[in-house]
Amino acid sequence: PGHAMEMLRNAKIDLVLLEDELFSVDINQMVKEIKRRVPLMPVLVFSKNTDTAYQTGLMEAGADDILTTTLSAEELQRRLQLVMRQRKQTQALVQRTQNLQSINNLARRMHSAIEPIGQSTAMRDVLRQVNKVTDTRATVCIEGETGTGKELIAQEIHNRSPRSKGPLVTVNCGAIPENLIESELFGHVKGAFTDAVSNHKGLFQAADGGTLLLDEIGELPFDVQAKLLRVLQEGEVRAVGATQPRKVDVRILCATNRSLEKEVAEGRFRQDLYYRLKVYPIRLPPLRERREDIPALFEHFLRKYGSEMKK
Repeated sequence: PGHAMEMLRNAKIDLVLLEDELFSVDINQMVKEIKRRVPLMPVLVFSKNTDTAYQTGLMEAGADDILTTTLSAEELQRRLQLVMRQRKQTQALVQRTQNLQSINNLARRMHSAIEPIGQSTAMRDVLRQVNKVTDTRATVCIEGETGTGKELIAQEIHNRSPRSKGPLVTVNCGAIPENLIESELFGHVKGAFTDAVSNHKGLFQAADGGTLLLDEIGELPFDVQAKLLRVLQEGEVRAVGATQPRKVDVRILCATNRSLEKEVAEGRFRQDLYYRLKVYPIRLPPLRERREDIPALFEHFLRKYGSEMKK
């Protein structure tokens, strides 16, 4: 075990395979120690022991999968590939969250990311609305055409809020395949469906203690809307395949370039969810409605790209 831990520290390793009979130490403790040192490292355990309590103990210790020693080479390869695919998705999520946090930290060091390029009456009104909601837990629905800066406003609300030290996690509801969105939002447990070879934390858990931006909320599938409504009402998520819900402390912001009111009228969006999300609406005006901001925007981008290109 000592040699194995040394390798984890000094070698580039993609996953760990353990056979429980090879170790005299408590295999559960070894799994826990690996996960403590390298939290995102997939750990799979080979075992002949089919006792449910034994396998449950391994999963609770952090094992991502338990493999029987009778697996065919093809099945072993398939399950390893699935675990590695899951690891890449998790790493991408963590990286995205870290990148967003870096952006937030940079924004906090600046006076404001948006005030210098939003001096029109329309944008000053938007900023007044932002100031009203930053210290609350109210759900904010940011409406506006594509390119009006909805995500920037969401970042500003998060940066100025008491949750600014927590993560800001963004998900584009229209960019995730319909059959995966529930798992991405709420997570899943091992065995919940064919390819669920390990437990997966959803974006709500990733945003715990911070803010979750549901971008393009109007494209959320109708059946998932009911599950989102429950999260907003109860403050808890139930992973796909789980028997018990889990409490989460997440502030919800949503953004849309569609008219949710029209979507409700046409039966594509739940009315009860609409009222839950639109507690405080903020509409972003398109540039054609605030032409006086064009010179300031010109100067902003000139400085930005001039600095980057050293021109």
